Amino acid sequence: MERSKIHTFELMAILGWVSCFLFFFVWFSVDGLYFIQIENKFEFAPGWWKVPSLIIFDGFTNFIQNVVAFAVLYLISPTSYAVGNIAKRPLIIVISIYVFSNMVTYVNAIGIAITVFGASLYTYFEMDEDRKEAAKENQNVPSTGNLLQPEANQLEITEKTVKQT
Repeated sequence: MERSKIHTFELMAILGWVSCFLFFFVWFSVDGLYFIQIENKFEFAPGWWKVPSLIIFDGFTNFIQNVVAFAVLYLISPTSYAVGNIAKRPLIIVISIYVFSNMVTYVNAIGIAITVFGASLYTYFEMDEDRKEAAKENQNVPSTGNLLQPEANQLEITEKTVKQT
């Protein structure tokens, strides 16, 4: 947030308050009156505090999730973060299938398999690219293959240094 000179936490707090302000009126007009109205009288219903406390808890956990998301985005690229989110979805689906004992169709299973395969493929190519970049920076680090078997250019360097001594 260099252009606006607003810190990330400040921006999240402002957006949280604005969304809470905008959401409150929608919630109150749709559901809030049912919690207050008893027999055509406006008084607080028993247990009225449960819903507002759940809304506050939901807002707090959403804020924590945003803080973690910003921290992770600082550490990795946005593409890796997006792939992580894509890989998270099948995990949530599989856990919900297990917890709620839902039946899985072949189409659902194929979709989950494609998602997991795509995320795994992306991770493999990303790691391979990182290995290649490390090999360019340092010629002594093998880019692929077995670490116990040196590459051909490393053998030439070793033979040259032996002959020179």
